[in-house]
Amino acid sequence: MSTPWRAGHFVIVCALLAPACGGPNPTNSDGSADGANPADVHVPGRDLNAIIGTTPVTPENPGPTTNCAATLGLRLATTVLDSTLDNASVSIAATVADDGRAPQFRARPVIVQIVEGGRVLALVTRNEGVVAGSSVDTRWNGTVDGVAVAPGDYTVRATYECGADGPAIVREAPLTVVRLGAVRVTVADGDGLRIPLLWPRMNNVRRNYWLPANTRAVVSRGRGAGAADLVGTDGTRLTIPRPFADLESPPLETSGLPLAHDYNQPIALQIGTHPDVTVLFARSATSATLPAIRARIDNATPAADTTLAAITPLMFRLDMPPAPHFARYDFDLRVHYEALAEGGSYVEIGGESIPLRVYGLLGDQTISTSVTAPYGAWVPVVDAVTGWVHGTTDDPDEISGEIVRHVLDDFGLRYDTVNGASFYTGYGTSTYGFARFDLSAFLHRDNGRTVNCSDCASIVSTYANMVGCDVGYNILTANFPLNYIRAIGTTTFTNDPFNRGTRGGFRYHAITGPVGRPLTFDATLVEDGDDTPSAAPFTDLVPDGLMRSRYLTQLSPAFLTVTRDDKTAIN
Repeated sequence: MSTPWRAGHFVIVCALLAPACGGPNPTNSDGSADGANPADVHVPGRDLNAIIGTTPVTPENPGPTTNCAATLGLRLATTVLDSTLDNASVSIAATVADDGRAPQFRARPVIVQIVEGGRVLALVTRNEGVVAGSSVDTRWNGTVDGVAVAPGDYTVRATYECGADGPAIVREAPLTVVRLGAVRVTVADGDGLRIPLLWPRMNNVRRNYWLPANTRAVVSRGRGAGAADLVGTDGTRLTIPRPFADLESPPLETSGLPLAHDYNQPIALQIGTHPDVTVLFARSATSATLPAIRARIDNATPAADTTLAAITPLMFRLDMPPAPHFARYDFDLRVHYEALAEGGSYVEIGGESIPLRVYGLLGDQTISTSVTAPYGAWVPVVDAVTGWVHGTTDDPDEISGEIVRHVLDDFGLRYDTVNGASFYTGYGTSTYGFARFDLSAFLHRDNGRTVNCSDCASIVSTYANMVGCDVGYNILTANFPLNYIRAIGTTTFTNDPFNRGTRGGFRYHAITGPVGRPLTFDATLVEDGDDTPSAAPFTDLVPDGLMRSRYLTQLSPAFLTVTRDDKTAIN
């Protein structure tokens, strides 16, 4: 007798009556057990139908009665597979049981194959010594000779060879091979803020700004439209591009415009933000036997049901902020694909990772209220500052101080000891108001490496304000004498920075400080930090967050006045 085909559970069991078997296993002429011909192994290019000698059967036609005195059950963990996903495979169990009439019988081979259109495509396993009460547990990863099979309908066939006791018992179950994957990703504010990034030199043209809208997809696999974007023309899976590395220009089309497809664009978030990530999932053509498939993302909460159709946009709120601190983060958004299995549970059938680069910033740029170029967070600046700080602090004063130290020590700049002239900063008034910083030129040192206080104040304030600090541009006046200082790019202390042979001074001096608080950030010079700044010996005192009163005392014996407290415009 046989139990009916249970399509909902993907199990076929057939019980066949036969006399009990006993005694030693018959052997072939070469000494191997019956049905265990050493030649019956899969070799690429061989006809497995001819090797095994089985004929296709169906649930409605389970084959002739045999004398094996056994039943054979076949169960798949799920009936869908995408062999191109990470860790993709389907679990297969072929179970041999005594039919109740024979307490003992011979150990027989169990063979598990993959069949397409009635023809054997692959041998999954052949186990030569299977007895009643045992199971052959195996997995198939959806490949033949290392090559992923194409999407379509396949059959898993389990065969229990009865040898001289009669025809083999054959059981089959359907398996659908599909293609699944993410083809487009967008990122929104969530419970915080996504900060627009600006690439300042598109196609290596100065001031050719690119400030993409936050609504633009940050990841596009292929054209980001559907299942056709999951595989290439050769059938292999298309990888998701890595975040593009050029800090000044996005990758371009031949037209000179930014790539519209097959790209991965870095993003910036305010630290601690749990963004909303919308992923457009694609799935290849459906099948009558295809179970429900859903997507799951690690550490993310879906906004709705995650069951996948041919094209499905799904939004997830990330449970953990991808940028918890002020730093540059490279991480993978891990996606798991799960299929409905027997009993209503879901079984993972594979996964993939979506690489993202995220800059964690204090907030939006504070230079201007404008939301158009050039006012955005310039990627070369953001990348530099987050790399320096690297999650060691989220304090804006400490971040500004770090900027001062890097400008002093790492930029290769030198103070203009001839005229104290500016090379990258201009003013809109004769009283040093409305400073404008040529950041585009400075990034490439187009005007050289010589600077003055106006340039250093522009660099510090611009870099700090672009990452969310709130730093003002201050002017000290007027024509005041100097204590001993060590100017940027020099190695000795002097009170005669212009080499005039007598105590020198500044006509004006540009510095920076947090808006509304009496701290000073100055990358132009290092002060003498001892009690007698007007004479030797000298102790380095870097103005990387000094109280304003101390800074002024160490700088000059004169009474100094702050005449400006502006923001530096940029171009």
